[in-house]
Amino acid sequence: MSNDEGETPRRRSLIPGASDEVPVTHDAENAQVADEPTDARDQPTEVYPAFAATEQAPLPHLYRKPVQALPWFRRTWVIATAAGIIVLGAVIGVILALTGGGTAGAAPTVSPSPTGTSPSPSASAEPAVPTLLDDGIAADEYPPAAPSAGPGYPNALIMKDWVWDHVGPTWTLVSVSNYDPTARTAGPSVIYLASPEGVLFDLAHVNKPGSVIQVVSWLTGERKARIQITSMSYTQPDTHGALVDLQTGAVDDIAFTMATGQSATETFLAASAAGGELWSAVDENYSERRYERWTAAGGWQRALTDADVSPWTAIANHDGSVVAAELYSTGDSGYASARSGPPGEPVLVVYDVASGSQTLVRPSYGPSGDRYCNLTAVSDAGDPIVACWEGASQQTQWATAVDGKPLVELSQESLRTLQMSSALYDVTTAAFPAQGISVVSAVKDPQVYEVSVDSGGSPVAVLKVGSGIPYGGLSQFYAARVAEGVTLVRANEACAIIDTVNAHAVTFASATSGIVGCIGYGGGNGNPPSYPFGGGEGG
Repeated sequence: MSNDEGETPRRRSLIPGASDEVPVTHDAENAQVADEPTDARDQPTEVYPAFAATEQAPLPHLYRKPVQALPWFRRTWVIATAAGIIVLGAVIGVILALTGGGTAGAAPTVSPSPTGTSPSPSASAEPAVPTLLDDGIAADEYPPAAPSAGPGYPNALIMKDWVWDHVGPTWTLVSVSNYDPTARTAGPSVIYLASPEGVLFDLAHVNKPGSVIQVVSWLTGERKARIQITSMSYTQPDTHGALVDLQTGAVDDIAFTMATGQSATETFLAASAAGGELWSAVDENYSERRYERWTAAGGWQRALTDADVSPWTAIANHDGSVVAAELYSTGDSGYASARSGPPGEPVLVVYDVASGSQTLVRPSYGPSGDRYCNLTAVSDAGDPIVACWEGASQQTQWATAVDGKPLVELSQESLRTLQMSSALYDVTTAAFPAQGISVVSAVKDPQVYEVSVDSGGSPVAVLKVGSGIPYGGLSQFYAARVAEGVTLVRANEACAIIDTVNAHAVTFASATSGIVGCIGYGGGNGNPPSYPFGGGEGG
């Protein structure tokens, strides 16, 4: 496939700190390194483009400029000169052979290949590194570089329609927003399409002054995405939703008609891979709060409309397929119903986001005492998880809530398998077998500082602090299989993809002050957007 300009495509270097345009190569790691220009407008966010965390940046590939045809008189002169050199060399060779000149047994001298030419066919070519992270685009097909979004944003290429033909399970939608924690101002928010090789394509720039964004769902069939917009204002830190056309860049705000007028706040809750999204909405006076569900077939419709369902307790599982919420307790005057449970023993409603069906879960909490339980999470299987605080022992018990049955206590190991961040306290390593990775944390915080894979029985770090992970670590960490042997890592501070078979990782974007969004192709999402962080080195 030819490029639009009719010449060798060139794009910006994909190596951190580089800015010069270089010839396109098929491997996103092989790019020419150049000094990053200084700019007094530099933003506090540091966003690093893709590179392999386990390897040093390779030397730039050599390339040839197109050969120009020489005028006839220069061709004649060149041919004559070359013929003379050949005759002279033959005469000298005969003289040396007759006189025994030269050193006996000496190895022949090999002249170096001229700069800018391909190596000799006899030279052994470097074997290709096996990888599952291949975007299927040939080296000479990449589009040219896109205009820079400014200091602190990754280098990207211009998006072309034909690139969509290559998009599949190992592709990712990434959003990057700068944030100045001192001035409480936000830079432009940019949405990129990331290939599994780490090549970014510039899709849309969202202009919401004073706010940052995160992509929360990807409507792959429509080539659209929904975003959560978070205001940086001290006085009005609201959240809003919007639909972005990834082909045109058009942004349509989400608003719901309520009893008192239009919704003032819209908050993302979940997006199921099987179809369906759930959002919550609040009016300007915070007197009405409700759930709104979207499907491709039915558009927006109200959900979880029972008056006894608390709109403040909803929480989703990681893949966004299930949302659970508490019913108001008997102690909540004016809101309780005949279905309500006593304070500390909540009755739960489990909602399937794709189908819109719901199930009531009334666990058996056992003898009444000084224990107080509340909904805390939802497992990948869709089971609600409660945390119960024992007043006398000052201990917290985690348990799965099952309708009509006693609580099933969960071990710390089970919580880690569910990728609950609180389970990373008091441990240094945790294995996620289903995702093919292990993580390293600190004893006193749930941040992730290293990600490794098993390679021949030994762990190999593919992401670590300073190489794919900001120095402050990763918060709200979540890893999911997106293809056989390929795992997508999402966090507030970074987005990366890992080839767990060949121990290779690519970091799409990483921020130390701001927010990163990350959604895999065809994947669900139940991780709520977070308020942006900032200051220092990732803290």
